[in-house]
Amino acid sequence: ITSIETGQSVVVRINDRGPFHSDRLIDVSYTAALKLGLGPFLAATLALAFATLVTGALHEDGLADVADGFGGGATPARRLEIMRDSRNGTFGVLAIALTVLIKVACLAQFSGSTGFAVLIAAHALSRAVIAYPLLAFSPVRPDGLGVQAGKPTDNDVWLAIGLGVAIALLLLLGKGFFVAILAPAAAVAASVFAARWIAQRIGGYTGDTLGAVQQKTETVFLVVAALFIPH
Repeated sequence: ITSIETGQSVVVRINDRGPFHSDRLIDVSYTAALKLGLGPFLAATLALAFATLVTGALHEDGLADVADGFGGGATPARRLEIMRDSRNGTFGVLAIALTVLIKVACLAQFSGSTGFAVLIAAHALSRAVIAYPLLAFSPVRPDGLGVQAGKPTDNDVWLAIGLGVAIALLLLLGKGFFVAILAPAAAVAASVFAARWIAQRIGGYTGDTLGAVQQKTETVFLVVAALFIPH
């Protein structure tokens, strides 16, 4: 997620390197792997591996740090201290491993065209909702990535989230109206819950917690899609 200063407001862009640039590359890699006959499980694994290369594992790193901090810290100060440690602990490694396994298991159930649509939807929405904690809470540290993201306006945030929801809904409409509504709704609810749960325990947000919210949202979206899209 990046922020662009425009006068008094901050426009939130919901991608790592331009609007949906990395998402397109990742999703195309998934479809290409299936076309090569590699099978859904291997195709899903390669797509997620490619995602880490394109994005620099930015969000996954945040997830690992948050898992370590909240798993090993009893106070807000201690959690933040652990999160700043560049070394990954048991909680962080398990969080990444389990999240990747869940994502691969979900994606492996889809055909090429369905997996392509679900991946784009999951990537777009999970990045859009990062705008919510930027608006609702304050950065914990004065010098972290959370501060660098800027403070968006109400309109910027709801525009970003609305765009992410609209993209996800439109992409899933062909897979069933129920799942097209349920998957984005569940993912947004999960992101709000995660952001609030984190803020209550450290007093706001950091760059790491934004990444953790993105990962949780994406995972919930994929699980709901896998459960309700006919195979």
